[in-house]
Amino acid sequence: MADLRDRGELKVIAEIRKKTKNFKHKLFNRYKAREIAFIETAATYSEISGCCSEGQPKNIVCEIRIELSKLSDPNRIKEVVADKLIKRFGLTRITFWGVSKADDQIVQIYDHHITGAVCEPGAGRLSDYLTDICIKKLQAGNVITVNLVTRSRNNNDEDLPAAIEIETQIMAPFISGSVWKYLLVAQKQSYSWQAEEIELLCELTEMLFQNLERAYAEEALQHSEAWLRLAIEAANIYTWDIDLTTREIRTSANASAIRGFPVELTIDHYFETVHPADLNLLVEKLNYSLDKNIPFEVEFRKVNPLTGEIIWLRIEGRFILSKGKANRLIGVTQNISARKKAEEMLASDLAAMIRLHDVSTKMATEEDLTLLLQEVLDAAIYIASADMGTLKVIDPESGALTIREHRGLD
Repeated sequence: MADLRDRGELKVIAEIRKKTKNFKHKLFNRYKAREIAFIETAATYSEISGCCSEGQPKNIVCEIRIELSKLSDPNRIKEVVADKLIKRFGLTRITFWGVSKADDQIVQIYDHHITGAVCEPGAGRLSDYLTDICIKKLQAGNVITVNLVTRSRNNNDEDLPAAIEIETQIMAPFISGSVWKYLLVAQKQSYSWQAEEIELLCELTEMLFQNLERAYAEEALQHSEAWLRLAIEAANIYTWDIDLTTREIRTSANASAIRGFPVELTIDHYFETVHPADLNLLVEKLNYSLDKNIPFEVEFRKVNPLTGEIIWLRIEGRFILSKGKANRLIGVTQNISARKKAEEMLASDLAAMIRLHDVSTKMATEEDLTLLLQEVLDAAIYIASADMGTLKVIDPESGALTIREHRGLD
């Protein structure tokens, strides 16, 4: 491109800019192209100079391969692209190829051919430029030089010179295992590539490269989201998003399963099933988060409206502001009922051990037997979580069982 500028041949005119913009719109916007890859092939005059005698025309086959597998209307986009390229660059044939994922065989899926005489070539500068783009910008992993040279002659017109068709291929590294569909542009008609048209393909090349990078990023994002979903499910977590204008709640699909009962449709209904003793705490946490514009976290109880069962939830989230006003509340919720139950059991066991320790200490020092028996009975009732209890002793002389201490009995 620098050589072209030095010779003053690179003149980008307004009409070409207009066509370029229109072509971009059709290819990327109207047909919702999401993933575009390309391989461009070219050959220079020096590469083919030894393949034909002096004075014979040298026709170049150029390729631009565009992935069409994820377009909303691939058949229509083929027609548009074929028509645009044939008219703009004087091409005679455009073929779409598909690469089979199973056996890597190339199959033809669309062919558009315009008959016409094969004349003088004119793609030398374009060939050099496309080769440079593929090697330098795309870090091409495999470069194949001239691999097909054929001679043909129109027998109906002896005045027409022999034609030489040359195909070269520069292969850029793509994602392994993907199914690619390509567009082959074969220049078999006399056409002198102008500098502004090379600029047009330069811009198209840049767009295709950017979209390929975006496709890689989207695929990586999909893998990340899959791992995130797996981690969320393993942690017994669901995500939620509250529209503060409509007050509607949207949750991930696993929300009901994690909670054990259906999700409320609005935030007002959500507050109705919060345990009364925890409602003020939840509201205070939300208000503080909104005032300070910081994330919040809180643990509270919810009441299953169907069974009355109480579950423990932990939520973390934050408000999303737009022009200084909160319009969304997003976050995650984890069911921590099992953890809370384990904590309660641990606390109960610890209290029981402390109570037994106190009783054993008093047994070693207490002289009043009645007071000691009362302490033993109180400790037993506490450890067993009982409402009442009795302490009976056996008379050593008569063998009779008599009540010495009791709690909760009339």
